[in-house]
Amino acid sequence: MPGLASEPLGQTEPAKSTNGPPSGLGNMSFPLTMLVESTIHKAYGELSNLAELLQGKEDMHRKMEIISFVIRTRRSFIRLIALVKWAQQVNKTSTCMDIVDFMDNQSGMFTDTADRLYSLAHDFLRHARLPTFAVPTAIDVLTTGSYPDLPRAIKDRYVPQEPLSEENRAETITRLNQVIKCRLVQCDLPKQITDFKIKKGIVSFEVPNEFKVDLTIRGDSQDTPWTLLKVQIFVKDCTSSDNRNLVHHEHLQFIHSLCQSRLYKNEKPICDLYSCLHTFCSSLQLEVLAAQTQKLINEKWKQYIIIEKYEEGAKLVISYWKDQDKDYSITIQVNERDSSDVLEIVHNPTLSSCSIKEVMQASSIDHINIERLIMDTIQCRTRASLEKLEYQLRRRVEVPVNPIVTEDGTRLIVPLLVPGEISERLDVSIDPQTGELMPLLAGAAEKDLDEMIETFQRNPENLSDVINTLRYTLAKARCVRAASAHLVAPVERLRLLPDSQQLLDAFPHYQLFKFSRYVTYFLLVELYDDPEIHGRICRQFHLLTIHLADEKEDLYDITSHVTLNSNPLDQFSEFQIGLKRVRDMQPAEWQDADAELSHVIAMCDLRIPFVTLSDTLRNAGIAFTGILDKSISSTYEIRLLEFPFPQDADLPMRAQQSLRDAFLSLTFRLSCVKDTRAVTAVRPNIMFWMVEVLLESNPLIVAALGPHSKHSQDMAESMQKMDPLAMFIQEWALVVQLHEMALQLTDPCSLHSQYQMTEYDYKRIVISYGEQNGNCQFSSLCAVQWVEKEDQNGQKMPLVKVRFGEVGNNFAANPHSIAQMQVEANLNQSKNLVETLSQIVKGYKVVRLLGTLSVACVVGVIPEPGRARNIQAARQAFTVLCQSPCHYRLLYRGQYCIEFLMVDNETVLIRDASLSKFSTTKLLSNWHPITGLLALFSAFGSPMQPIIGEQFLSTDHDYDSKTLPEGVVWASNNGGHFNIEIVKQVFASRPVSLGNVLSAGVDDQFSISPLEEYLASVYLFDFTRAHVKHESHKQNAQIKIQRSPDASFRFNTQFISFVLSINVKMRKLDLQCMPLNEQVQPFLQQSDLVVLSTYFMKKVAGPPYRTNAVKSFIAIISEPISLLKDCINIFNREVGHSQFMTNDMRPVMTMCLTVPPSPLNVPLAIGHQAVLKISQNSQMFTLFFIQFHSSSNTITVPIKCVHEQNNIRPELYQNFINQNNQEYISYARHLQTINNYLQQLPPQRFQNQTGGNCSFFLALKNVMDNYQMGPS
Repeated sequence: MPGLASEPLGQTEPAKSTNGPPSGLGNMSFPLTMLVESTIHKAYGELSNLAELLQGKEDMHRKMEIISFVIRTRRSFIRLIALVKWAQQVNKTSTCMDIVDFMDNQSGMFTDTADRLYSLAHDFLRHARLPTFAVPTAIDVLTTGSYPDLPRAIKDRYVPQEPLSEENRAETITRLNQVIKCRLVQCDLPKQITDFKIKKGIVSFEVPNEFKVDLTIRGDSQDTPWTLLKVQIFVKDCTSSDNRNLVHHEHLQFIHSLCQSRLYKNEKPICDLYSCLHTFCSSLQLEVLAAQTQKLINEKWKQYIIIEKYEEGAKLVISYWKDQDKDYSITIQVNERDSSDVLEIVHNPTLSSCSIKEVMQASSIDHINIERLIMDTIQCRTRASLEKLEYQLRRRVEVPVNPIVTEDGTRLIVPLLVPGEISERLDVSIDPQTGELMPLLAGAAEKDLDEMIETFQRNPENLSDVINTLRYTLAKARCVRAASAHLVAPVERLRLLPDSQQLLDAFPHYQLFKFSRYVTYFLLVELYDDPEIHGRICRQFHLLTIHLADEKEDLYDITSHVTLNSNPLDQFSEFQIGLKRVRDMQPAEWQDADAELSHVIAMCDLRIPFVTLSDTLRNAGIAFTGILDKSISSTYEIRLLEFPFPQDADLPMRAQQSLRDAFLSLTFRLSCVKDTRAVTAVRPNIMFWMVEVLLESNPLIVAALGPHSKHSQDMAESMQKMDPLAMFIQEWALVVQLHEMALQLTDPCSLHSQYQMTEYDYKRIVISYGEQNGNCQFSSLCAVQWVEKEDQNGQKMPLVKVRFGEVGNNFAANPHSIAQMQVEANLNQSKNLVETLSQIVKGYKVVRLLGTLSVACVVGVIPEPGRARNIQAARQAFTVLCQSPCHYRLLYRGQYCIEFLMVDNETVLIRDASLSKFSTTKLLSNWHPITGLLALFSAFGSPMQPIIGEQFLSTDHDYDSKTLPEGVVWASNNGGHFNIEIVKQVFASRPVSLGNVLSAGVDDQFSISPLEEYLASVYLFDFTRAHVKHESHKQNAQIKIQRSPDASFRFNTQFISFVLSINVKMRKLDLQCMPLNEQVQPFLQQSDLVVLSTYFMKKVAGPPYRTNAVKSFIAIISEPISLLKDCINIFNREVGHSQFMTNDMRPVMTMCLTVPPSPLNVPLAIGHQAVLKISQNSQMFTLFFIQFHSSSNTITVPIKCVHEQNNIRPELYQNFINQNNQEYISYARHLQTINNYLQQLPPQRFQNQTGGNCSFFLALKNVMDNYQMGPS
């Protein structure tokens, strides 16, 4: 490091400060780590020297030397600290010092050069003379090639001697090896050195795990001492990851010098050398072991090992298993009998293990690993403790359990059950840290394990009772585990009466199970020792019937007790238990797999329901065959000899008699799968009662079924309750009701050509009806069935359920689904299926037409006529309300309602449902009357009866009054009769192309019917009338309403008069525009008024019929004439001639009447009115949304036309542009470019006081002519 003083760190006087680097060092640098390490080792070396040198000196002298050492060392470390702190900021200082030093050196060189040149010129060159030529010397050199007169001392002192030859070198080394061997024979060698190597004049001695030395002799004299060439220390810390040398090089040099001094003038130099190095290595090994022990205490073992005593270079005592009764310790010490021997291991108490190998491993520390020594010791202790416990178990436990200590000696395995699984073995191990026993047994309680530990350690005489308790605990757990696959639950304890409790107490060991399906049945598994096979636990099974004896005390009584005999080869051997059949098991496997218990549970689970059913049939007086064994299907059944008909007077007698005559057989069975008789491979969690009823086919029903129908002759009813007979009778009552309806369809008078019964299985009837295809198959289906449903009081009531569908299982395609509730109510009331089917067939054509109407919702902002605020909602276009199977109401946008009533199969009565049938003036349910409704249908064909009354309503009438004018007969009140074919034409949809009506990017595919066209036109007509009325009431309104002599609506603005009417034949709105006075004609030509009328009919009053477009149009015609003229020019470009997308990326312009979707930050909802007049910051302006389209891009531009005194100036409305959104940077760049084009033209229109100046259209035309749109 540059700038460091050359003074040694250990000197006492402070260094003199210098401005430059010390002499001789220059820019030399030293690593800071080496400086720190050197200072530490120097202090350690001086301290070690003091410890050896001050042992024989006086106390006062020792204190003075120690104080002197402390002062010196303190000064050295203070300098070191100052140097470290200075080194943290040395970069800048060192750089500056280097620059200053370099400049000083350069300056000194220049000065020195000038001085030397001056001295050379004035001092030396002045006295320069040619010397006398050495002619003799030159002759000698030229002739002989050398100079013979040089002094001999130069050769002797400076010229090296010639090296030995290879032969001389080999001869010398051989002689040296012989001298070394002779000396080794003559001197004494320690017994630990048994092997040495002599090579190249060097003898090497190595002591494993301690050291290695290289010696030689510098002569062949007997007095020549040994020379120590190299010392290597082999003591390592195997637990350290860096594998660093434990002895510093300075320490190693000190040891080298110490050993060399022992070799001088010593009678036994080799022995003394070994003694010195062995003592150092033994001390170092003890220090390493102590450090490893402290590391174990800090990181792993914590308080479980303790260093009891540590004497440097002598002894290390470690204690472990402190919580045990005895004191366990390991002592590592220098061999007291022979200090030259390796470290000695002493165990307290003495190791006692059967494994000699483990004892030898625990008595050696050659590996210098204290953790390995501790683990080897604990391994011996563990094996000895487990072997002792094994002996106690074999001697004291009565039942032979054959405990075995594992080969590694860490675990004691005690099999508790014969035969048993791995999880049923007691596994005893010892905690290596605490020495405590750790028994492990799957499923055993912690309390039992603690008691076991207490018994093992302090009460070995109770081992037999503890082991026996564990055996029966495992046997009970095995029973619970084997029964877990069945519908039984283990019961811990029951509160029984004294007599019943005495019965259970007679069994010393048992496990009680409760059947999940049968609340009063319990299975008791008795456990006892097998008298034949010692150690084996047998089982005896008892079936108990337990009833509640005292409800208050919750006490139970055992009413019956049956001992079961299980035989795996009996008639139940085919019953599937788990995944394996019993017959496939070996005799030994029968017990091991707990198949016997599974077999007993399955047998009880299968027979108990039939026993209960037999008692029910016997109590009801119904004859039956008893419990029959079906060996083929491995189950039971009960067959009834007479049919248990319901005793209900309300049931139809004809259906009961028909079923009684057709009765063949009735059988009760249990099934694993609901509503099927298939045999399953795996036992399920739930079983169902299956009742099989065989009936003789009814010829009338078979005749009524069509060629594409099916008829089932048997019944399969599934019941899950405990009383299958009552449930069957209850469900059979539903079968009787359905059978009566099937018989109704077989009556000759009820046969109908427009429907046909296609399926009947005694649970439901399927009737087909509707249109017929080429195969004489009907298109629609109606399914009828009887079900039970709980009423408000919780009682079950039989009801008819009807489901509609189409051929092909498309339930949603049948429009009669909307009439399902009315059909069910009608059928439940009349119980006459034929009458209900007649109504369904009668109303089929009209409901099919109603099903073709669009139910799409009008989403977005929905204005309400006469309201200042709009409604954020979604309204359904058409809604069908069913009054009866032949009577329907059709709602349009929740405002208009049309009533359809099928008079017969071909005639439909159509009337306006908003009009009351009982009053000619009253309106119903906030609905609006539909003007010209019957005229719409009359346009497609003549009505079947003359229509009397007024068909069109006067526009002067106010709907908010909820009444119509009196004294007028309204034709829609009584309605009109039309042929179904006329109605089909009104409902027939046709595709409509919207063209450029919608915003860019919106699908223009649209399908609409004449009915929807007319209703939408009426809706817009009423809305326009209400909106104009609302606008006319505002302050400074620019629009006024005029009286109309007919059904049209008349209003005018400041410049134009408008007449709005409904064209019934074309089903659209017509708007006539006329100038209000002659003063307007110079500014608005007749062609302009035609464009305005055409634009209204195509883009405002046409599909998709947006009311907000009407509001925007009303706002536009209320603007000043200059701005209105520019808007008409824009309309002319949209509807007057087609605009084509050019390839030069020039845009096409469209004015938006509703807010379109765009990246703009518009606070208005999509679909909101797009033309708004806004007053903001004392500024009045009209806001427009203009869209520019190209073949690859669409840009929506918000433009505000600012109203100044006589000027209307267009500019970009910046409030909707989000400048901080990085996603729309390119979009904002397009908008800024368009704004630049908008500002290029000054106002040039209408230079007069009437119209004012407006450049709105010219600015937009400038954008279209010059702006090149690219992709966004």
